Parts: sequence; C-alpha cells; structure tokens
Amino acid sequence: MKTRLVLWSKNDAGERYLLALSLDENKGDIDVWKLPEGVVTEELEEQLIDQWRKGEEVNFPGGYSPLKTKVSVTESILPEGLKAATEEEENLLKRVQAEWNYLMLSNKVYQAYRSELETLKEQIASLSDYSNEMWEHLRSFWGKVQQQVRERTLFKDHADEIRQGTDELFAKMKELRTQWQLLKKRPKKTTKSCWKNWLKSKRK
Repeated sequence: MKTRLVLWSKNDAGERYLLALSLDENKGDIDVWKLPEGVVTEELEEQLIDQWRKGEEVNFPGGYSPLKTKVSVTESILPEGLKAATEEEENLLKRVQAEWNYLMLSNKVYQAYRSELETLKEQIASLSDYSNEMWEHLRSFWGKVQQQVRERTLFKDHADEIRQGTDELFAKMKELRTQWQLLKKRPKKTTKSCWKNWLKSKRK
C-alpha cells in the first residue's frame, strides 16, 4: 500500500495547487507539500507522480516546506481551505484516505500483537521442558490473530510477519514436546551414557 499521494487541488478562489502528501504510518502524521500551479513544471509533475509517489526522492522547488495534517476518518486530510480539483481526484482522495485509515488501524493492531509475540518468544526460550499451558497460550494468541485477519483489521504484510514469528514458536514447542514424549519412553533402568545413546537413535 502506497503512503504517498499526488493530486491537484483548488481553493474557493479557484487557485490551483499541486499537493504531494506523505504519510507517516507509525504516527498518522501527513506531510503536505503545497505547490502553486505557477511553479509546477510538466517535468516536476511527472517526477512526483512517476517517481516520488513510488518512494523515490525528488527535489522540490526551493522555499516550500511541508504543511502538517493527520489521518482522519471524518475530516479531510488536505490543508484547510483546499479541496480536490476534479471529481476524479476527489474519488481518488477518498479512496486513499480510507486506505490510510485502514493502514493505521492495522498498524496499531500489529504493534500490539508484535509486543505480545515478543513476550511469548522470551517465555518459550526460557522453557527447559514442554509446557502444555504455554502451548495453549500460543494457540490462543494465534486464534486472535486469525480473527483479526477474518475481520480485515490486519494488513496482509502485518499478518504475514506475525504468522512467520508464530510458526517459529510452534516449531520450537513441537520440538520440546517431542523431547518430552521421548523422555516418557525412557527405559526405567539405564545408565546415563546408554540413555544418551538411546535418545540420539530416536532422533535419527
């Protein structure tokens, strides 16, 4: 999902401005470069649309600093007194604003789950034996993540990253469970060295 937008706008007097909006997806802040039509060359407009919008850096005209707005569900993300110049650009603006709101919601959920995942990772790393209680905690955590995916409140890239971390923890827990199951099958009377050899043979 792109976090930059370029579109033409106008004020009540009909004066046109090319706007270049850049979202900080962690904070919800938006930098808005407001460029009067008179300083916008065809080359600059093409660079902003074809390069800057896709994440590349472009030199803005000197003397212009970005204004600040914020992502909002109800309010326009454009600077005060400006609106999209055409109906087509208005539709584009509405679509991008909805996407950015979704991205912000997903990012908030993702940060919370990533923190919880890190806690689970530390707890599982400290285990010396298999814990069914910890296994259930991990299952419960993954169930919550899946529910957010079904409700479409978690962006795909965020969900994939959480899934990868969770899969690694499930693999670790399965390894501990296998060791625990082998331990239960350990012969009652055996020397320590014999036990180690027997355990190695079971792992092959």
